[in-house]
Formats: sequence, C-alpha cells, structure tokens
Amino acid sequence: VEMNEKARQKRKTDEDILQRLEQMQLAEDLAAQREQYLKHKAESTDSYKKALDAQLKVRPPQLPDKEPDGEVFGKNDMNSEKMAERRSRAHNLFQEQQSLVEQKKRDVILAKLAEQQREDEMIKRARNDL
Repeated sequence: VEMNEKARQKRKTDEDILQRLEQMQLAEDLAAQREQYLKHKAESTDSYKKALDAQLKVRPPQLPDKEPDGEVFGKNDMNSEKMAERRSRAHNLFQEQQSLVEQKKRDVILAKLAEQQREDEMIKRARNDL
C-alpha cells in the first residue's frame, strides 16, 4: 500500500513537473512570438518611415501660379464683332440653302415640261400617222 502511495506521489510529482515544463515552454514560445511580432512591427514602421522620407525628399515642385482665364465659354465668349460675323455666316448659309432648293425645284419643273413636250410630240406623230 505504501508503495502504491509512493508511486502515485511520484507520478503526481512527475506530472506536475511535466506540466510546469510544458507551461514554461508555452510561455517561452509566446514570448518568442511576441518578440517576433514586435520586431516585425518595428521593421515595417521603419520601412514606412523611410518611404515617407523618400517621398518628402523627392517632392515635386509646387504648381505654378494660376493665370486668369481667357474668354472661352459663357457670357464673355461672344463680343459684338463675333456675333455679327456669326449672324452673317448664318444668313449666307441660309441664302445658299434657299437658292439650292429653288434650283432643284426649277430642275424638276423643267424636267416635267420636257417630258410633256416629248409626249405631245409623240401624240402629234401618232395622229399624223393615222
């Protein structure tokens, strides 16, 4: 009975020792992981800082001063001369288009007259032949 108790106690102490060793290993692993994380974080912070410093060193020059806008569109894009020129071009275009339409109408009327004259001549010939 005493041997069983001694064996149990020895097993219990062995298990306790193993658990403590396991806990110590886990604590060391956690500490190593934490150290690795902090090291990686510091490295990434340093690389970010270096990138920002490089951007500041190679900064593009400032934009040139703005110049006032010229007359492009809007209320200032047309003065009286431009409006008069635009009106005269529109009037000329209208007259050209109107004369073109009148010429086409004349051509159609002349073609109809010529056709009627040919038909009249054919009818006269047909009457004379009979």
